Amino acid sequence: MEKALYSLLNTLAPDKVYALRARQGAVAPFIVFQGTNIDEWRSINGPSGIAQSTMQIDCYDREYYDAKALAEQVRNLIDGFSDTVTFEGVATRFGGISHQSGFDVLDETDDPPLFRSSASYLITYDQ
Repeated sequence: MEKALYSLLNTLAPDKVYALRARQGAVAPFIVFQGTNIDEWRSINGPSGIAQSTMQIDCYDREYYDAKALAEQVRNLIDGFSDTVTFEGVATRFGGISHQSGFDVLDETDDPPLFRSSASYLITYDQ
């Protein structure tokens, strides 16, 4: 699912989407995503093949309102999304993505300080 999510987010910030942390020297704006919780659904007979993940998506930029604007673009793209995404030959069916919550913070990076607009999304998908 992470690769399919990467593919979606990459349409907004080509080659500026990272899992867990941005690469050294990444130039803003960029997006970082990470899973904060993964639940696999089970049926009485075993695994159902469906899972839900809470993903945190952080949008970084040098100006506060620019980080907020990128976060809004992410929300417009994936909130309510349900479709199949194919990345590197692997198809992932998203049952649904829904925005859950968000917050903003100033990251005290060395130079320059970066503004971060974070949001949590609940993602239901086929494993």
